[in-house]
Amino acid sequence: MTTQRRILAFSLSLASVFGTVELLKTKETQTCEYKPINV
Repeated sequence: MTTQRRILAFSLSLASVFGTVELLKTKETQTCEYKPINV
């Protein structure tokens, strides 16, 4: 039970980290795409 909880918590933390990284990546690409249009 404890090992399962550890794995679950680890996977959840990994998912959150990957989610934030993906969000930052999409934000960066969006700004890069919109910058030339605005300028």
